[in-house]
Amino acid sequence: MLKKKWVLYTGAGLGFLLLILHSMGVFYSKISPGYLEVEHIVPRVKGEQKVVWRTITPVHRALGTISSAKEISISSQVRGVVEGVYFKEGDEVRRGDLLVKINDEEFRTRLEQSRKGLEIARASQRQAIQMLVVAQAGYARSESDKEAAQAAVLQAQQRQKAAEAAWREAKNKLERDKALRQKRMLSEEELERSRVFYQQAESNYNQAKQGVKIARSRLEGVLQLLKSAKAAVDQARIGVEIAKASVEQAKQIVKEAEIALQYTLIRAPDDGVLVRKWIEPGNLAWPGKVLLQIHKPKILKLEGEVPESLRPRIALGKKFWVHVSSIGYKELAELVEIIPSADPRSRTFRVKLLLPYRKKLYPGMFGTFLIPLPVRKAILVDRRSIERVGQFESVYVKQRDREGREYWIRRWITTGASYGELVEVLSGLGVEERVAILR
Repeated sequence: MLKKKWVLYTGAGLGFLLLILHSMGVFYSKISPGYLEVEHIVPRVKGEQKVVWRTITPVHRALGTISSAKEISISSQVRGVVEGVYFKEGDEVRRGDLLVKINDEEFRTRLEQSRKGLEIARASQRQAIQMLVVAQAGYARSESDKEAAQAAVLQAQQRQKAAEAAWREAKNKLERDKALRQKRMLSEEELERSRVFYQQAESNYNQAKQGVKIARSRLEGVLQLLKSAKAAVDQARIGVEIAKASVEQAKQIVKEAEIALQYTLIRAPDDGVLVRKWIEPGNLAWPGKVLLQIHKPKILKLEGEVPESLRPRIALGKKFWVHVSSIGYKELAELVEIIPSADPRSRTFRVKLLLPYRKKLYPGMFGTFLIPLPVRKAILVDRRSIERVGQFESVYVKQRDREGREYWIRRWITTGASYGELVEVLSGLGVEERVAILR
């Protein structure tokens, strides 16, 4: 019983070992390390070339999209119903062409009202100016009255001085005559005449003093009137300034109404091509709503992404080759803008190149631009030497047998970038080998 079990376990172990060896390929023939070469007769050989190292300047092909360097979005400045749209997408427009018309009835009414308001403000200004003229005339009369009153006061004061001098003289004479009468050197009649003369002089003096008071009172009245006239002039001037400000404000309202009316006619700000339209007659337009888009078809740019590792190799003003393969476009374009921030997801910078214009070049097309990389050595072969079989590529390599006879062997290779008629070979070929150039 134990012997049977031992035989069973031994057989199972040998079977398991054979299975492992089979999975490892022990029972199959192996291909030695190196190239797998299969002899193949090549009936289409045109020539041959020797594989050597070549110095190349590799490039990074950055992808980009062509867009207009000058795109103009046209929006409405006022609210209203669109009456007409006079161009369609794809039409060329000239500066000043009427593109859209908005109903202007409300804006014309507003303009008429503002013009009437301006007329009223101007009438008020004329009235204020007339009131100022009247106030200035009253002030001038008050000035004249003041001068006359001042002259009257001066004359009254002069009369008072003269009357005072006569009164003093009469007073002195009366006192002398009284002394003479006591000494019986003067008659009573002469003394009486002195008294009458003195009384007359005193009366005249009192009248002169009263005249000065009256003249001064009149002057004070005139000065008060002059003060009132000056206040009236100042008030009239303020009224003129207010009226002037009202006129200016009314003019500004008229100007705003005229501008608002002009906004109902939307014109092309520059020459270009109408590429987008978001409005039709009957639609409602409002301030800020984009209605149309115009671009300059002959001023185009290529916008692309550059890896942040290549940022030191680009600079403003530097020129790069741009290719648009769909139309065979190949031109040098100047780098005009570098967005100074990287995309944290793709680790790239956005750049813009100004393109020389060519026919059939339109916004939205796909293009590439080439960024030169450091010079290095590589194996390059003629494009005609490469034969493609499905997704694989091969060349024919010359070999010699033991008798020295030459023959061609197909060699599978991996290719890289193209440089004109030459293609870089990344693997599969060695230096000094000779490859066929096919017909």
